[in-house]
Amino acid sequence: MHITYEALITKMESELKKARASKDDEQVRGHLFAVKALTELALDTRKVIQKEQPQVMKEHNVPISKEGSPPIGNNDNQHDDGDSIFDF
Repeated sequence: MHITYEALITKMESELKKARASKDDEQVRGHLFAVKALTELALDTRKVIQKEQPQVMKEHNVPISKEGSPPIGNNDNQHDDGDSIFDF
């Protein structure tokens, strides 16, 4: 999941508006803690992105058989043991 800085800043602004509108000191502190957590998330996210950038995911090539899939109706190899309920 990738969170943009813009989304974090928008959420911080929202929490700051709520903090300004709050009359109770505990509510103000709660909103400020939310801003602090969002700030730490933004700063930690940048560190993680910088550490992960050198590691590039490589695409694995899976060889495709030239023979392709067996033709329909060619069931010679399947159910040789006779466990099918249709074996008479």
